[in-house]
Order: sequence, then C-alpha cells, then structure tokens
Amino acid sequence: MLCFAAETGGEKGHVAQATAAFEWPRFSYFRGGIRSAAPYAAVTPHQLWQVVHSPRFAAATAWLRQAPAGSEQRDERKKALDYVTPAGTFAPTRANGNLQTPSGLLVLDFDHLPDVTAARATLLSDVLLQPGLVLLFTSPGGEGLKVLLEADPAASHLDNFQALASYLAGRYGPELQPDSCGKDVARACFVCHDADAWLNPRFGG
Repeated sequence: MLCFAAETGGEKGHVAQATAAFEWPRFSYFRGGIRSAAPYAAVTPHQLWQVVHSPRFAAATAWLRQAPAGSEQRDERKKALDYVTPAGTFAPTRANGNLQTPSGLLVLDFDHLPDVTAARATLLSDVLLQPGLVLLFTSPGGEGLKVLLEADPAASHLDNFQALASYLAGRYGPELQPDSCGKDVARACFVCHDADAWLNPRFGG
C-alpha cells in the first residue's frame, strides 16, 4: 500500500511552523497507470518529492529505460506508472472539466533534451524562474525533465503556460521548449525515481 508521510508531526518543528503560515498546494495522485482515471489521494509537492526521491519506483524506472527510446514497449511501460495532475485535484475522474480545487501550480515537460544535466542547471539558475520553481526531477525515460512551478493566480492555466513557454523560447530557443500538451489543465505527470530530485525548501524539503 502506498503511504504518504504527514506534513505535520514527525517532521521536526520547522515543517509544523511552516504549515501554520503556508497552505500547501495539493493535487491528485493516481495509482495503477494512465488507465486509472479515478484519483487515489490528494498530495503535496513535498509528498510527491518523497515518492520520487525514495527507491519505490527505482525498479520500474530502470525497467522502462531498458526498452528502446521511442519504442511502443517503452511507451506502454511508462503508461503503467502512477501519475499526478499538478494543476489541482480532480473528481470523480481526470478530465479538463473535472477540476475541483486548483493547486496554483503547473507542470512543464521537457522531452528529448540533448543534455539533461545542463538543462537542469539552467532552469535552477534562471533568476526569473527560480523563485517560482517548486519541484524538478528527471522524467521516466531519463531524457527529459518534469518541472512544477507556481502559476500566476490572476491568469488562466493556458495563459500561464503560454507565458512561460514564450519566455523560455525567447531566452533559450528551441533547445529548451516544454511539450505543448502542458497547456492542458488535466495534464498527467508520470511518477518515477530520481534520487537527485530537487524540491524548493519553502515546500517542506
């Protein structure tokens, strides 16, 4: 059974203090792969980081990466992974019209990067992006990045995505462009293993 550590209790004072002053964003977690449309739980960025950082999905991630890149076999293995909807909680199923509570976050998928390590360093050091970066980890296939960011609460999900994509295009060109599917509010973000996953300390890391 998948268990998530509580955000309060057992975490040494600083998390409890932060919780009192900051309401953690929450989004839906789905077990059993992309064909599971009903959410299993609502989780926080810290809880997702715990899952990604832990060895829970290490074997599944290694197994996926053994399949040839771009193959149907790899795609099917990815679809079997658990996933989240960073934009918020959904009910009764994941669908654009079923958003219950927005999280204030969005996810950017960077696929087929020529140098994942360099791209990671670039995003983490970008002075405009960095204050809003929440969570960053290597994608299941090992050739991309998943990046959760805080969104402008006064703008729509689509406007936020387009603004970020436009900024990245202007600053870094086509080498660092997010997948256009990120404009979908119900966008699924697959969970995998990354021992070096990065979490903004403001979110309980």
